[in-house]
Amino acid sequence: MASRREIFSFSGPPPIPSFDWNNLYHRASLVSCLVQGVYTMERDRQQNRCGSDSQARPWWAFYRFTLYQQLRDALDGSIYGAVFQNDINYQNTPNSIVPPRYIIALRGTILSPQTMVCDVQLNIRIAFENLYRGGRFVQAIQAMQYFVAAYGNTAIWIAGHSLGAGLALLAGKIMAMYGCPVEAYIFNPPISLIPLEQLVESEDLKCAVRLARDILKAGIARVLDLNEVSNLHNTCGISQIILSPK
Repeated sequence: MASRREIFSFSGPPPIPSFDWNNLYHRASLVSCLVQGVYTMERDRQQNRCGSDSQARPWWAFYRFTLYQQLRDALDGSIYGAVFQNDINYQNTPNSIVPPRYIIALRGTILSPQTMVCDVQLNIRIAFENLYRGGRFVQAIQAMQYFVAAYGNTAIWIAGHSLGAGLALLAGKIMAMYGCPVEAYIFNPPISLIPLEQLVESEDLKCAVRLARDILKAGIARVLDLNEVSNLHNTCGISQIILSPK
């Protein structure tokens, strides 16, 4: 049975009479619903909810988006992301920002038996700053390359929550490095992505932050051999990006 959080009529945003692409709240509301739609799709899959029992579709249909493609983990088969297509609102209008044709949404960690192992391994990758070696990142960056090459960098947005925020942030940085920045919406990114050393002025505190980080990494490495973990994932690294800058 679906929880209230997964049911759009209980947990969805209030109606927006006239969606305004210039309104940050409207845009954030849209992309957060798409991310929640990814969470709910995976819950639908795990609980075998199909047809009228499925709870995912209203999360994107509310904004007149359609599901274009699911992004699945190659190891556990879980749905960790999706590409959503803007059905009617991607045309540029006067005095408005350019709406996206497509939005890539990425969920965070789900601690269920079906997804916990792969999700936790990716969170450990974040701590060791090698998230880019995971198969999910490779798939996400390849999807971004495709849409940017086909429609331009303003036509694709990316959004993520928690673990998904880490993937989205890394993918956005890589695209920007190659002259193709995309609009990104990051919700509750992993704390290891926050530059804590830059947020404190005391040298003693900076040393404490570095020490705590190194101890954490060493402790995890003793429990889990990351070399073995990396062999489970796609280790091709970041595929070559050849795109025309905007």
